[in-house]
Amino acid sequence: MDHSHHTLEETTWKSYLPLMVVVAYILGGTAILTNIVPGADWLRSIMFFEGLMLSFFALFKLLDVKGFQEGYASYDLITKHIPAWGYAYPFIELGLGVLLLLNCYTVVVSSIVAILALIGLIGVSIELKKDRKFQCACLGTALKVPLTYVTLIENAIMLILAVIMAVSL
Repeated sequence: MDHSHHTLEETTWKSYLPLMVVVAYILGGTAILTNIVPGADWLRSIMFFEGLMLSFFALFKLLDVKGFQEGYASYDLITKHIPAWGYAYPFIELGLGVLLLLNCYTVVVSSIVAILALIGLIGVSIELKKDRKFQCACLGTALKVPLTYVTLIENAIMLILAVIMAVSL
């Protein structure tokens, strides 16, 4: 089944409820980790947030890798030309998230996340200018979230946080 062009009839605040729940979970996890890890500071909190976000989003994508790849190919600049990238991406995203949570190779990981977020930001911007309405693949196919400016903001936040980490570590 092609998940890439699910038409979204109406976008309401309820369309974003799954994303709000996920973000609340990630913020809660960030607060908990920041308070239980000795010596955690604002930079480590950013790493926890980014690591949890990448890991959690990857897990949703891994529930239906084929469906994710099909949806992602509709707006990702790399997957449009190299379909295998859409299959690999959830695994890469999970690995990057885990490495940030473990505080490993943080400058390299942050740099890679910044590049991926920038590519995502460009791809989403292009699709939003076309004014097409379809599902965002950010949470895989299990949770239906529309591709809108919220997706653009998500990519921008990921990019900003990754750049802050890369230059501050």
